[in-house]
Amino acid sequence: MMRRLAIGSVALAVSLPQVASAESRAKYGGTLSASLPSDVTQTDPVMARNFAEATLLGLLHEGLYRNTADGPTPILASAAPVFETATRVRIALRLGATFHDASPITANDVVASLERVRTSPSGWLFAAVSSVRADGGAIVLQLSQPTPNLAALLTLPQAAVTPGGRAPNASAPVGAGPFMWGSRDAQRRFIELKAFDGHVNGRPFVDKLRLHWFAASDGEARRFETGAAHISQRGATAFSGAAPKFVSFNLDSLPIILSFVGFGQRHPLARHEGLRRAIDAGLARTGFAALGSGERVVATRIPLATAGGNAVEPTQLAGDMLAAQRAFATVPKAGGALEILVDASALDDREIAERVVRVLDKLGVVGSVSAVDSATFNDRLAKHAYDAYIGQLVLPQNLAPLWWTASYALGTGRAGESAATMAATFSKDLPIVPLFHRSVRAWARNDVLGLGFDGLARLTLDDATLIGAPSKTASVTP
Repeated sequence: MMRRLAIGSVALAVSLPQVASAESRAKYGGTLSASLPSDVTQTDPVMARNFAEATLLGLLHEGLYRNTADGPTPILASAAPVFETATRVRIALRLGATFHDASPITANDVVASLERVRTSPSGWLFAAVSSVRADGGAIVLQLSQPTPNLAALLTLPQAAVTPGGRAPNASAPVGAGPFMWGSRDAQRRFIELKAFDGHVNGRPFVDKLRLHWFAASDGEARRFETGAAHISQRGATAFSGAAPKFVSFNLDSLPIILSFVGFGQRHPLARHEGLRRAIDAGLARTGFAALGSGERVVATRIPLATAGGNAVEPTQLAGDMLAAQRAFATVPKAGGALEILVDASALDDREIAERVVRVLDKLGVVGSVSAVDSATFNDRLAKHAYDAYIGQLVLPQNLAPLWWTASYALGTGRAGESAATMAATFSKDLPIVPLFHRSVRAWARNDVLGLGFDGLARLTLDDATLIGAPSKTASVTP
């Protein structure tokens, strides 16, 4: 029986093949080869900034709840939150749970972890939490206002529990997730994880999980098509007429990964609302649909990912340079090139940034793109050493109010308690420029079972199992 078959609150479309030469039941063992959409160089859940980090950190770390098809499901908690009053909540903890180093997970670890979130750049997550304290085998949260979606907030990767609530050792992180840290090979571009035998929900089926990132847009598809990978997020669509070595099937999530332009305080232009509004008005977002390799890309001017795909009129997405010039007319003139920072390992982000530079050029602003490695990118963001950058935000689609709060906090460093107020304030200040929401399209060989998506569009790699020899396609294009 599978450990967790939850597909989460993300829609799933699957085209399943016939498994001719494999047993269709779960097995233990083997190494699963999959991918990350970009490099990951930090392992602290509090600092999770993009989809690749959320993916890796969700495998290494565990929180009180997980976002599944049944809603928030207890993991390190033993039951749903109990609201003793409208603003006081008790959460009982699961007995016997341990970290990767076999040390027990205590209420003090949970309290320290959640308190660190409140004072971190991810503090928007718990804007309504006044305090957290341990009470025997439970924790008690005091809220400044009723928060009925508290359990859903606690499913986010930033709310993971770490030993003593401390930031993990970057080179050997200890968490409580289904996989333990193995190694990182920067030269060959992969991170290897090992199954955690003591995981609270039972160990994963595969012994090892190898996650690759790539230097070129066709690298991942080539690896998959030649049979060297079990799962790909660029799949067989990357080469016209190509066929993977083995029979494959695809899975599609809802488009909930938001790409946006963030702004710093270093350049006078970047600090001005008029520039943000000019970029927002001038960008022809409809062109972003050509990004990627077949996954759904939904252009947007608001951060909220809606069930219908977009709440923005198509006429507002084509780009309007006259409106952009009117907005920019309010901006005091300032010299010097405006730098847009991108993570070089996020293969589409340079193209996104170059489209922003073209709008700047039409406004008479000199723009430049700086593509740096993941570690440098994170370090510069942490030190606020940037004019603008291409960023990501991923939240569950069913946490609509949090999209506004998180987006405002990303642009200003501040978060209020009222999502309705944040939505109005976001529209007034435009702290970031939303660009599009993206889905995940994954291709998998037919010797892999147990795949689905959780509430953050992450593949359920900890439920995956290898079931024997895969079926070969009739012909292969190298």
